[in-house]
Amino acid sequence: MLRVSNLRKGYGDRAVIDGASFAIGPGDKVGLVGPNGSGKTTLLKILAGQLEPEAGSVNYAGNPSVAYLPQHPPVTAQETVGEFLAPEFYRCCLRMKAIEQTMQDRHWDTSLIAEYSSAVDRFEAAGGYVLESRLEAVLAGLSMHDIDLGRRALSLSGGQMTRAALARVLLKDADVLLLDEPTNNLDRAALDWLEESLLRSNAMYLIVSHDRRFLDRVTKRTLELDPITARITDYSGNYSWYRLRKSQELAQQMRAYKEQQDRIKRWTDDIRAVKNQAQATENSTVNDYLRGRSKKVAAKAKAREKRLNRLLESEKVEKPRHVERMRFTVEGRYQYTSMLIGLENVSCEIAGMQLFSGLNLDVRGSTRIVLAGDNGTGKSTLLKIIVGERAPTSGSIFKKADLRLCYFPQQQEALPEDDTVLDFFSRSVPDRRWPSESDLRTFLHRFQFTRDDVFKKIGQLSRGERTKLLFATFMVTNPDLLIMDEPTNHLDVPAIECLEEALSSFHGAFIIVSHDRHFVDAISPHVYWHLSDHSLSVELLG
Repeated sequence: MLRVSNLRKGYGDRAVIDGASFAIGPGDKVGLVGPNGSGKTTLLKILAGQLEPEAGSVNYAGNPSVAYLPQHPPVTAQETVGEFLAPEFYRCCLRMKAIEQTMQDRHWDTSLIAEYSSAVDRFEAAGGYVLESRLEAVLAGLSMHDIDLGRRALSLSGGQMTRAALARVLLKDADVLLLDEPTNNLDRAALDWLEESLLRSNAMYLIVSHDRRFLDRVTKRTLELDPITARITDYSGNYSWYRLRKSQELAQQMRAYKEQQDRIKRWTDDIRAVKNQAQATENSTVNDYLRGRSKKVAAKAKAREKRLNRLLESEKVEKPRHVERMRFTVEGRYQYTSMLIGLENVSCEIAGMQLFSGLNLDVRGSTRIVLAGDNGTGKSTLLKIIVGERAPTSGSIFKKADLRLCYFPQQQEALPEDDTVLDFFSRSVPDRRWPSESDLRTFLHRFQFTRDDVFKKIGQLSRGERTKLLFATFMVTNPDLLIMDEPTNHLDVPAIECLEEALSSFHGAFIIVSHDRHFVDAISPHVYWHLSDHSLSVELLG
């Protein structure tokens, strides 16, 4: 169904995709993996027709319908949820309802019958009752059955927006699904439903996701986009199978490389010894016979040297190259039983809707807290209240006087887009720690900002790069309390594993919202805060 041939796309003098070729057949369930910045989103945009490649071709056989889920779906300021989900269908529904209302007051007006008939025809052409039934089923599956379709789409929470974008794509019932991070911000119920929906689907799909369990569940094949070669490698298995096979390949290549290096050294040493022997014989005698033999020995050495050069040209085994991993550690300060944060009778109401009320909570010492709850229950809002970005409707908040707090928001739109990475970071740390630009750049290299990357403007950074930049500021702040809202969104798996290791050895306290089940298990929380039904319950773990 889909055939990609010799695809190339670059930015500046760097190719992110170079000579990529692969094919995906009808019904194939494929994951696309690679580290941040390797070009996965770029590839999906090319396949979706939103970006032109510099070379190569993308061919869909049989003219299939294609639906693309971007990481951040564009939403207009005045667009309602209904218009976002199915614009023509929703407008037809509104028109039919408006005519029905008018007919109640003007039942004698026969012209309305013709107008209503025309509206019904347009409604059927837009999907009609079949689409209406599918819309209800999809919204119910994504726990959005009670969403007001007339509500402004921009008023949705991050999780609600993700689910709405998923619903819009799934409603198209396309033959090909291109999904870029579909699990970001999804609660467990929505994630489980999405998994089952994809497994039942007859569509061919290509998915980018950081969620390892999700990829294992819904894919049977893995394409790896290598940032070093900018090429695609095809693995006939899910994510775990790919990781195993990839590690085996690297180990095998390393063994072959070491064996060849040993062989080259033996040959080189032998050639050098023979050459030295022949040279010494020729220099130490005037005997024509001995000099002749030394020349024959030297000729053999020369032949061996040519054979070695041919080996290096045609059969050389390259040393495995690894993409440098993010190196993030955050020590934190031991606070033992100190009260860091306290909430007393805190309530919050937004646009007349009560999110939660009467919350009484405290964070002490080095407590590890995971804040759980369905999308839309107010998790992100509660974190913003705790850090002081939003005032509660009522109640009070206590913060320790010398508290060092670092906050990772779900969205990074507040970052200064015109600042360079270097400028932003240099303002985030005490000047006394790094006396030179060179020291700053060396530190940023730990977070994969290399060479001219430090001069990129924040507006040019990917979501994963913005995340890593914030982590760099956390590392030098050495906080007592970390508050993180979906920190694994947009991170590649190696970076998530690095974050897991950093949090496991962190001495301070943290409050984390995450729907990544593997990640939550890895960071070993002490306490669960469950936010639901306008209240919060506390579950202590063993």
